[in-house]
Formats: sequence, C-alpha cells, structure tokens
Amino acid sequence: MIAKKYSFVAVIILLLNHLNFAQDSLKLVAVLEGTNRGDKFGMVRSAGDINGDGYGDFLVGAGGSTDYGNYARLYLGSNDFDTSNYIKLTSNNPTEYNYGKEVAGLGDVNNDGYDDYAITCTYFDGMFGCGRVHVYYGGDEIDQVSDFTYTPNYHQEPVGNIKGFHDINNDGYDDFFVASSYNWTTGRGRVRLFRGGETLSTANSLIINCPDNNGDFFFGDGIEIINDINEDGNKDLLISSNEFGEKCKVFVYYGGADIDDIYDDVIEPVKDEYNFGIIINDVGNNNEHGKVNFIIGSDDSCYIYYSLDSVIVNSPKVYGIGSCGDINNDNNIDLILCTDSIYIYDNHLGNKTQLIKVLSPNYKNAQGFGKYFNSTTDINNDGYNEVLISAPYSDSLRGSVYIFSYQKITDIRDNKILPKEFTLSQNYPNPFNPSTTVNYQLPFSSKVKLVVYDILGNEVKVLVNKEQSVGEYQVEFIGKGLSSGVYIYTLKYGEQQISKKMILIK
Repeated sequence: MIAKKYSFVAVIILLLNHLNFAQDSLKLVAVLEGTNRGDKFGMVRSAGDINGDGYGDFLVGAGGSTDYGNYARLYLGSNDFDTSNYIKLTSNNPTEYNYGKEVAGLGDVNNDGYDDYAITCTYFDGMFGCGRVHVYYGGDEIDQVSDFTYTPNYHQEPVGNIKGFHDINNDGYDDFFVASSYNWTTGRGRVRLFRGGETLSTANSLIINCPDNNGDFFFGDGIEIINDINEDGNKDLLISSNEFGEKCKVFVYYGGADIDDIYDDVIEPVKDEYNFGIIINDVGNNNEHGKVNFIIGSDDSCYIYYSLDSVIVNSPKVYGIGSCGDINNDNNIDLILCTDSIYIYDNHLGNKTQLIKVLSPNYKNAQGFGKYFNSTTDINNDGYNEVLISAPYSDSLRGSVYIFSYQKITDIRDNKILPKEFTLSQNYPNPFNPSTTVNYQLPFSSKVKLVVYDILGNEVKVLVNKEQSVGEYQVEFIGKGLSSGVYIYTLKYGEQQISKKMILIK
C-alpha cells in the first residue's frame, strides 16, 4: 500500500533553510497554572464556542490522582482574554475520581447552535474502577450539571480518547467517538460512536469492536476523525490496534449514512514498529496536492501521509505531531512537531513549507512541555487562532499551559514594541526619601505580585497582587513611617521571580 518513502532528515533540512528569524512569528500571550502540586493540570483541548459569543473557548483538565486535581477549567474567550475568566468544573459524586483526566470539545451534538463538551472520570462501582464520560451542552448560561452520562457496562473498562467536532454520518448533527482500549471482562478494546441528535443515548450508538483477534487488547489507543480520504464527501475514521505494543495496525472506516463496524481499509507500518498508531492526527488538507493529510506516530517513527499510499517516514524520536490549525491566516493548515523542542511549520505546497517557530522555553520547571497541545479559534480577538501547549509536570506536577498567538510585524499596535522578556528595573531614585518608582515589564499575561521586605525578610508592603496583561508597568513606593536602611523588593510572575535592593535615607 505504501508507494513512496522519503528521508525525513532531508525534509527537516529543507524546512530549516526557509527559517527567517526577522519574519512574522509567535508570541506568548498568557500562562495558566494548576491550583495545587500534584494536579497535573495540562490536558488541553479546544472546545469551540460554548456560550455562542463568537469567541473560541477551551478546556484544561487536571485529572491528577485520588488526592489531587479532580477538576477541569472551561476558559471563555473574550475581546480581551482574561486568565481568570474560567468556570471550574468538578464532581460532587464521592464514587468518582480523576475527574478531568480527559477533556474534549464535541461540536454541536444536539444542533442547538452551541458547541458542547465532555469530561471523563473514573467511577468506583464498589468492587472495581471503570471509566465514565459526562457530556455538557453549551448555552448562554453554563452550569455544572451533566446533560448525558455514559458508563461502560464492563468492569474495569477505562475510557480514553474522545473525538468529536464532525458529522461523520451526514445527518446534520455532530457525532463523537469514545475509545475504551481494553477491559478485564472480555479483554477486547472497543470504540463507541455516539450519533448526535436532539438527545443522546447509548441506544443510538454504534459499537466498533477490534476486527482482528491478533492485536485486540489495545484497540482505540489511537483514534482520529480525518478528512475525506476516499473522496466520497464524508469524513472518515482511523482506529489503531496493537497487542502490548506489537502487531500494530490502523483500521480505516469510511464515513457516511451507512457507517458500520466493518473496516474498509487497513494501514500497516513499512517496518517493524512498536506502538504504531499510538498517535493519529488529522491535518485537514483533504488530499490537496502536496499537503499533509494525516499523521500516524509510533514509539520510534512518525509517518506523514499525503494519501493512503504516499508517505514520509521520520525516524528520529517524536513525542507528538499534528495540526495546530491555520495560525497565520494563509489558508493552509499548519503543523506542530514535538521532540525535545516544539517545531511549528507552515504547511505550504511542496518546497515552500516553512518553519514558523521553534519553542524551547527556559521557564523554570516546565517539565513535560509539549505533552499535550491543541489549537483554538481566536480567544482574544487579535484575528488569529491560538496555539495551546501544556507542561503538566511543571512545579511538582502542578502543571502549566502556555498560550501562543501569531504576530505579524505590521500588527504591533501604536508603533510600540511589546515586551519580549520579563524584567524588573532598579528603582529610581535610589537612594530615596520618601518615595521611589519601580518599573517592570511582562511579556505575557499572568498573576503578578510585587512585595517590599525589610532586610530580615519581613513583609513591609504589597504593591501589586493581581492578574496583569502583557505590557510595561510603573508603581510608586512611599517609605513614610519606615526607618532608614536597605529594603528588598521582589516581583513574582508566573513561575519566575526577581529581587532587587533599594535604600531609604532620611
């Protein structure tokens, strides 16, 4: 089936040759953080437009463990994106834990004009734990009451990947898939298609069992709805299957009104691979000539498909690869590649493919950077889609999410260059009596705290303690009533901190 194979090294060299650091690029606009250490805040997914206000929304899950996390946040886009503008979602059911382990946007499954979303948890039935999916309908007013709940009927059957946002059977309602890669009752993984409608029900769903007994244990570890690969006008479905990482295949199911549980094609690796299909991502270019259509990853390689029989094999280790939407508004779906750094490419035709940005953050404790990534429609009214990249293991597993947006050089507002780094200036005047001014600049929005301490470390005055947007700031400190001497002022910004000395002389 695989007709063409090329060296990915040559492709990387070609991409690097087109890199131009003086050109348009990405800017960091905000950093989000989990509540407590151990939350594993970082399962980030686009949610569409949940409240119908015209701005993109997104979800971040913090599945954590039985003791930490157990929540998700729904962030709502706005004209001026505010990192504190979110709804915290939790479960009050004492038999549920790991709430927020998986989150997903579903599209408009009930066709009411609002996008909907899902959050998973683990349900304890008195003897075993199994997966559970809560579905929430969007609307003008958002609550924490689940509108539909799915609990698999087998013991110890977790739920994993959830894929939505597409009408795969062309009935006018968006549909979604829920994968359960294994269970301890039958030992077989399965994927359930929930057909959208005015109401959701398991009765109106289709169960797709692994069609191959020689590799059925982890059926559904990788799942993706992709653009029309057989050119019949319908979206199609890819599901991976492997047994303990071996005997790997990806099964193809053609979409349409008559979609069923019988696979229509199969994709196999061109060499022995471990966990082939553990990553499957749609790139959305619909077989346009010279553009990537979908991507399949294994533990050791990444297969980049232009069609079912035209593929590039990338041998170096890749942790994740997929689409990050059209972030620069050039009508091309862009690509994101995660290795030790994050590479974002403009997916032009042929040799015009260009590296937009390499992201290798130096942020303190940004462990797991690139573990999850997604793109979302414009959340801050800057005219561009945003790229969301998480570091769920940062700050002792507290977790962080970094939000990037495209920036053209001509987009710099009021002819003023926005700050590119976090700085704290020396106060002026210094020494001072009785007042002095502190200046600092922020390259992205985050919680900011500016505090003055005496030389023994005792807190003297809190000058700033709030969320602030990207920009330059100036704060006055008045030393009235204080003794002469050396004082320390400390600026805490996200996970970073800078301290400087000031001298009060009376």
